[in-house]
Amino acid sequence: MTSKLIHTYTEPETKGFWRIVFWFITGFMLLLSLSMVVVPFLILLEYQTWWLLFTIPFFIAGIFLNVSLLRLWKTTLWKQRHRARYGLYENRIETLEWPALYKSVPKERTIHFDNIVSVVASYYIVREFLPQGLINDGSIENAPMFYIIYTTEEGKQIQNVLFPNHGDEGINLWFRHFIENKIPLLYNARQMFRTDTPILSDEKRLEYLLSTDENVAFPFQTSWLKDEPSALAAWQKIETQKQERAEAKDPVLKEARQKHSFRKWIISIVLPLQLMGILMFRVTQLGQSYNVQSANVLPGIAIFLLGGFLFFFLLKNHLRWHYMLTYYAMVLFLGFISFIAAETEGALALGIGSASLLFPAFIWIPYVAIKKMPQPAPDSKPKDAAW
Repeated sequence: MTSKLIHTYTEPETKGFWRIVFWFITGFMLLLSLSMVVVPFLILLEYQTWWLLFTIPFFIAGIFLNVSLLRLWKTTLWKQRHRARYGLYENRIETLEWPALYKSVPKERTIHFDNIVSVVASYYIVREFLPQGLINDGSIENAPMFYIIYTTEEGKQIQNVLFPNHGDEGINLWFRHFIENKIPLLYNARQMFRTDTPILSDEKRLEYLLSTDENVAFPFQTSWLKDEPSALAAWQKIETQKQERAEAKDPVLKEARQKHSFRKWIISIVLPLQLMGILMFRVTQLGQSYNVQSANVLPGIAIFLLGGFLFFFLLKNHLRWHYMLTYYAMVLFLGFISFIAAETEGALALGIGSASLLFPAFIWIPYVAIKKMPQPAPDSKPKDAAW
């Protein structure tokens, strides 16, 4: 007996504007990463100076970026040729996916409505413009999806069904058909799926969705865009209450939530150090070019203030006063290098070293400025889950 096709969706191929943007940006990044490998050697041929130590992180980062970009190109081209397909019929769902990267054997499933336990609406990450942890909350584009939980002879299984964007009418057709067939509709805003890199396995997602008390009913009435905000508010209320109970029971959890990750600390230390190192190198070279003989501390203070604004901005979520001690340790490190280099790099290098000793009188300026910055309003869409 044939079954009428209600809706079908195939992952779209990147075309037009986004394809141009992708190849333009990645091509530019490839040229930049190649220059990060080549330029240190050119500087070494031109100068023999202590400042060359600051090129080592650029050299390592250049190699890493080259490898990452080539891998990204390979993965992108493969995914464009192997795109998933989802079909909604009157009494079943059919899917075709390519779960194993670089393997040409697809996985096909047929799920009859009689075997569906529940459908959980959620989000998946489409692309990440700025990684979370690089610039605080980052910048993420997400889209809606279904986790379809169903039973087989082997037990309960999970099937992911993705939609292209929040305004896609196809997801409303699926919602209406699920309601007509009296399939329970739930909602969970925790992001556990992304198309660019794995977060969790299907087994882990299924285990979480079956055991969690965070799932809320999805009150579908008109459309995903209109009905999702109320479901999100209900989910956030449960999530907040759960977090408050856990932190009241164990205050250490609150302290841990307010701590920055090791990755965040590395980024927040390395980027300001590299910025200040480049500026210090340029200032001392200009000082030699114009034969500056005075050990002026103003360039050093200006450089350390600029680095401080960047350092505290990267850590502005949960900013603490004792972070000034960490930043001053970075300033002293640069000042120590400046004192060593003063013999060959001129008077301004000595001035930068002296500025590091005077900087405690100014370190509060970038700290207070960043501390008083208004916090952005909470995003209506949840951030990536911290698994």
